[in-house]
Amino acid sequence: MKMSMKLTGEGLTRALRRLAHRAAEAGEEARRASRLKEKARLEAQERDDARRRV
Repeated sequence: MKMSMKLTGEGLTRALRRLAHRAAEAGEEARRASRLKEKARLEAQERDDARRRV
């Protein structure tokens, strides 16, 4: 399905803002996932270290 759109002026501005907003949300979600993954890795490493000490 091919769509053709002519965006000018306000329509183009609105479309670009929506696109930028979606890109920012995707970037934030990726950063959040990365932080959670790193936190889980550190917790697992601490558990492993604690087991080795016992």
